[in-house]
Order: sequence, then C-alpha cells, then structure tokens
Amino acid sequence: MPTPAIPFSTLLTRLADPDPDIRYQTIRMIMHRQASRSKALNALLVLLKDPEERVCKAAIAALDTLGDPQAIPALGPLLSYPMAPVRLAALKAILSIDPNQAFPYLETALYDRSRFVADAAIKALASLGSPPAVVALTQALDDYRTKGCRYILNELLNLGGSVPFDVMMRALDEKSHWIRLEAVRALSKLHDNRSSRTWTTRMIWFVGKRYGHSKTWAIIALSCRLLMSYKVKMT
Repeated sequence: MPTPAIPFSTLLTRLADPDPDIRYQTIRMIMHRQASRSKALNALLVLLKDPEERVCKAAIAALDTLGDPQAIPALGPLLSYPMAPVRLAALKAILSIDPNQAFPYLETALYDRSRFVADAAIKALASLGSPPAVVALTQALDDYRTKGCRYILNELLNLGGSVPFDVMMRALDEKSHWIRLEAVRALSKLHDNRSSRTWTTRMIWFVGKRYGHSKTWAIIALSCRLLMSYKVKMT
C-alpha cells in the first residue's frame, strides 16, 4: 500500500523547522508538487534570508523554477550575500525569471569580488547588447584586473559595431599583451576609412614599441596581416 502524501499545509509548516536539514528537504519535496508548489511562494521568499547557505540556494532554485517576477526584488539583496555561490545563483535566477528587469542587478554584479559572479554579469550584459549595457561594460574596463579586462574586451568584440573605438585605442596601451591583442582584433573589425587610417598609424607604433615581448611575435604577425588587408580595402 503506497504511503499517503504529506499534506501541503504540513510541508509549509516544515519550512520553518529549526532543523536546516528538514527545511532543505522540504523545499525539494515542495518543488516536486507541480500542481501546488506556486502556493509556497511567500514561504520561499522568507527562506532567502535563511542563515544556512544550502537552504538559501535551494530556495533560490525553487523560485527560479516558479519564474514569478515577484521574487526579483527579494533576490536582488542576495547579491550582497557573503558566499559567492549564493550571489551567483541569485543573479542567474533573476536573469532566468525576467531578463528585462535584470540590468540594475547586472551592473551591481559586474564589480563583484568573485570572478565567477563578475564574469556571469559581463557575459549577460554583452548578450543584452543594448547601449546601456555597452556603456556599463566599457566603464568597467577602467576598474578591472587583467583577466577581467580581457574578458570584457572579448565580449565587446562579439558585439561588432557596438565596440567604442576610443576604448579599443586605449586598450592598446595596456600592460598585458593579451589585452592589447584583443584590442587589435577588435579594431580589425572597423572598416571605415577614417578609422582605418588612424588605426594603421597607431598599429605601426604599437608593433614597433612592443616587439621585444616574448609573445609579441604572434601580435606582429596578426598586425602585418591586418595591415595588408586594410591596404587592399582602401585601394
């Protein structure tokens, strides 16, 4: 004889149990009740403040599954949670529930101390591709460590014509040869003659000044190939 299902009202009561194991398991049980799990919205919102990390993450995952936009204002403050996995889960849940409301939260996460959270924000902003998102990314270039700058430049490069020309030119002066290489690749996407002439002059200076770097030969080869391609385009 099958075991009778636990009444949903009893499950809701267990969400406030002092034992974190019971709270965690109850969230999982509720999410298997597809017909009635939406009734747990308010209780799940309360659990976002749970001191136990795994309970908080389980509540975030449950709210993500529910997809109710009412959860977004409650998820936002979790971007200041002490543990990075919770901040990352909250950011992903906001993006999943309603990307149109995500922009201010992405701006906050862009400067997160965790590389995983910040990279997720960078990628999400680049995928939006809107003018405010591009502005947020380019402003972050001034504040990022080398790895972050390289990742931002990579994402901006994927936006094609949305890449600000002055940002790419400024990136040629960065100390990291990886950042300079990404700038070269980004600038190679610009095709108007005025930018081409400016870029060509800058590139000649850039290659001449940086040729002593142990890894610069790859940049020199790329630069020469790009210069030849511009010569063909401009004739």
